[in-house]
Parts: sequence; structure tokens; C-alpha cells
Amino acid sequence: MKCAKRISLAVLFSCCVFSFAQTTTPSEAVPEASPKATASYGPLEVLTDTMGVDFGPYLKRVLEDVKVNWYNLVPKSAKAPPMKKGKLTIEFAILKDGTIGGMRLAATSGDVALDRAAWGGITASNPFLPLPYEFLGDYLGLRFTFWYNPDKADLAGTSTNPPMLDNSSIGLRNRAYDAMKAGNYNLAIDLLNRVVEADPKSDGAWNSLGLAYLDSRQNDLAIRSFQKQIEVNPYHEYAYNNLGRVYLRERKYEEAIKWFRKQIEINPVDKYAHSNLGIAYLEQHKYAEALPELEKAASLTPDNAESQVRLGTAYLNLGQDEKAMAAFDKALKISTKPLVWNNIAYQLTLKKAHPDIARHYAEYAVATTAAELRNFSFDQLSPQNIGTTSSLAAYWDTLGWVEFTDGDLDEAEKYLLAAWQLGQRSDVADHMGQLCEKRNEKDRALHFYKLSMNARRPEPETRSRLSALAGGNDKVDTIVENSREELSAERTIKVGNASKQEGKADFFVLLTSGKGSQAFVDDVKFVSGDEKLKVSTDALRVAQYGQTVPDETGVKLLRRGTLSCIAVADCTLLLALPEDVKSVN
Repeated sequence: MKCAKRISLAVLFSCCVFSFAQTTTPSEAVPEASPKATASYGPLEVLTDTMGVDFGPYLKRVLEDVKVNWYNLVPKSAKAPPMKKGKLTIEFAILKDGTIGGMRLAATSGDVALDRAAWGGITASNPFLPLPYEFLGDYLGLRFTFWYNPDKADLAGTSTNPPMLDNSSIGLRNRAYDAMKAGNYNLAIDLLNRVVEADPKSDGAWNSLGLAYLDSRQNDLAIRSFQKQIEVNPYHEYAYNNLGRVYLRERKYEEAIKWFRKQIEINPVDKYAHSNLGIAYLEQHKYAEALPELEKAASLTPDNAESQVRLGTAYLNLGQDEKAMAAFDKALKISTKPLVWNNIAYQLTLKKAHPDIARHYAEYAVATTAAELRNFSFDQLSPQNIGTTSSLAAYWDTLGWVEFTDGDLDEAEKYLLAAWQLGQRSDVADHMGQLCEKRNEKDRALHFYKLSMNARRPEPETRSRLSALAGGNDKVDTIVENSREELSAERTIKVGNASKQEGKADFFVLLTSGKGSQAFVDDVKFVSGDEKLKVSTDALRVAQYGQTVPDETGVKLLRRGTLSCIAVADCTLLLALPEDVKSVN
């Protein structure tokens, strides 16, 4: 039997001294002697003194970034017959601020397409994180050796123990998982589609593809993929539950419940299915039906704080206050993350129970998260903290609802409006609508109910409120349809285009609180796209983003957007919803 060819990256990291010459293109290999390794650094080779600094974690991140970007650029000639082979080496330096310098092609593969993909894997990762602060050198020199489809003979004598990532089903799926972890769902979907096209009966691949579609909010394709997985394996351990999750997201509760129950039929102790079935009943306010499922889920996941919060929610709404508070206390013993404090506060506020505790928990969630974001900078940007801004929007909403319940409408509006501007969640717009109704501002209330209905997962109660203001349920659909573009319009920022540029590019924008309620730009970072649009950085700094902050607590808000420019007009920046920002690249 012939083994599938593999694509691999052998990485020789080495601290070295070489000239900072003009950066060359991949086709301009410089026949210059490469430095020899004089010491071993785990799986890496080091040429000079590292000054006692442990570069392990830093270099692991560098490798991961390059791998993901390289895989996205590997040419078809290396992915499928003729499975082109090749080896090349690129050397460059990472400066103290993480930018690249002195990049050169030290050894070519002889194929421009292969060289270009490897080259792009590095340049697309620029800038890396800044060098560790304890490293006193001016730069870190690195040598990358890229292998395309090597066999054992090619790797004989290689001292780098290169990670092997092949084009077999397992190799493609491993690369897809790496891409999903990095938030690159398009790449993951492409890789997994190649797996199922090559082997439609590949066990588990359809389920993985469904998850990639689910995480990228392509619900119809997720449903199709989970259904295909069930056709391949009617006893798959996750597919029925995942199919139910899609319908739960769409609030199609009967369909969701059917699939959760099917998963439980296959595995009576499936912790995910019991939990999700309980959630489906909770969202319909069917607390008696939810309770046994949530009790089962809590017993199956005794170390899961959110399971205890959901269980407490069911008890609270069934009038079992003592059991509810015990479950909430248990949740906080398991985890003291702001999410847990916030979710307990929100449930207590909805029931108007224990208002002092609800306020304390809500304020703690906001204060803790704001403190985490107060000194945030692009140097700290990672997939792990990229969602903190989205969380803060939810916590502002909870505290705003605490203020609303206490009758302080002015203070409530500060938090609710800031939360809406930041996250555009349907429940936040609904809360703003209720606040406006309380003030007898009917036109403004109707406006927010329309926005809520156009946002994701609007609650059924919002439609009823809109219907009452609009004069009948028969008018709701037309009103909602006519306002469908308002959400994106609110997230579209006008940006000057003095240099008459054309193109499209993604940027991160870091907003910060100031003396007034309006947030202003702290920093801007180019992410990807037309590099000529980097000149728009200054224009992005002075643009008006329409984001308010509810109090004087210092905080920074991370936004990502796509800048679109045509020469004859101003540019526009369409901000992504914070919950959709998954990747730092």
C-alpha cells in the first residue's frame, strides 16, 4: 500500500547575526552562507546566547501563526496529484516590536509557487507578538525550513523532528482543527470539504464540518452536514445533539427537542444533550419540564458552573428560592469568572429577587471585565482574549437592567445604550424598547423593537411588544422588513479618503473611554487586505464611531472592521459584531 504524501514544516529557530538587507521576494534567493547551529533549544536550534530567556512559549505561538497562514496558501499542485515535492529555507529577524526585518530566501525549492506560499505564511503573520520584555537583544533571528510532501528518505538525518501534517483524511482534519482553534473557519470548511469529497463515508468528518458551519453561522449548511453524519453513522455520539443545537439557535424548539431526545436515546447519560434539552425548555419558560433535565446535566457535570446557574434558574422560576440560591452559590464556588456572576445577576433581576445581591454581582462582573480591558493593547491580542469586548456588552446590559428594575431610568439608559452600540444584541434592543415605553416615548420604543426583531435570535415577547405599538400583528413583518438595513447602517463608519485610495482591508480599532461619555480611538492595527490602505490609519483614528461608555471607569473596546474605499468618495468601515470576531489574523 502506498502512503499518502505529506506537507510538513520543519522549523529551525536560531538566534543568529545576519545583515538587515532590503527584503527580497521569494524568487530572489540570495546565495549567502547560513549560520550554523551551536546549541539545541528543545526541538529548535539556537546559534547564539538567548540571554537566559525561555523562548519556548513565544516560539510556539510564532510557529502556530505561520502554520495556519502557510496552509491557507499552499498551492493545489502540492495538495493533490502530482503532489509536488519541495524544500526551502527562509531566514528573517523579528524585531523587538514583533515586526519582520531582513527576510531572505536562503534556499529555494525550485518552484516559485511553493516558495511563494511559504513566504506568504510568514509575511501574513507580520507583525508577531513583541519579543519577551526580559530579552535584552535587539532582534531574534529565525530560520524556517519548509517541506512539501517529503518521504522518509527526505527526512533521514533531520534533527528538527518536524511536525508532519499530511494530505490524508487525518492530516486534513488535524489542519482543520488547528484552523478552527485560530478562528479561521473558511479554511477549516475548505479542508473538511476535501475530506468528505474524497471519502463521503469518513466517520466524524461530516460532524466536524457541521461544527465549522455552525460556528460560522451558516445554519442551513450545518444542518445538512449533521444530517449527512447521521446517514453515515446513525449512532454517532454527537451528531444528533449538534443538529439540535442548530434548531435551538433558530428557536425552533420542537425540532431541537426531538434531536436532543434522540441523542439521549442513544446515550442516556449524554451531558450535552440533557443540558441543551433543559435550555430549550428554559427559553420557552417551561421550567417544570426543564428541571429534571437540568438536574441530570448538573449531576453529570458537577464541576460546570453554568450547569448550576441553569439549575438555579429553573428553581427560581418554580418558586424554590432556597434551592435556587444554593445552586447559584455552588456555581460561584466552582468558578468566579465574570460570566457566572453576570448570569446569576440577570436571572435574579428578571424575577426581581434579591435585588441587593443582583446589583452586587452585576457590578462585580462589569468592574472585573473593565479592569481586564483597561490596559489592553494590541501586543496582548490573542484568540483567548478577543471575546472580552463582547462579554462586556452583555454585562453592561445586565447592570442596565438592574437599574431599570430599581426605577433609575437615566442610569439604566447609559448602560443599555452603550451595550446596544457595542454588541447589537436583540435582548438589549428589547430592553431599550421597554425603557422607552416606560418613559412614554412610543416612537423611540417602536424603533428599538424593530432593531431587536432584525438582530439575531429575537425573543417571541419582542414581537408582541412591537405588535401592540404598531397596531396589530399583521403589520409587524412589513415594519421589520422595511428596517432590515438599519443594523448594518449603524455599524458603518465614514472614513476620509484624502489620498483617493481604492481597495478593501481589515483593521482592528481600539476605542478607549475619555472624560466625556464618547469613546475615542486609542490605536489602529492593519490586519489583512490591500496593503496600500495602510495609509488610512490616520483617517481611522479621527473617524467618529458613535460609541458611548456608561461610566467613568477606564476601559478599552476592541472592534474589527472592513474598510472599503473607492477613489471618488470617502471610505466606509463596516464594523463586525464583537461576537463574530474569532481570529486575530
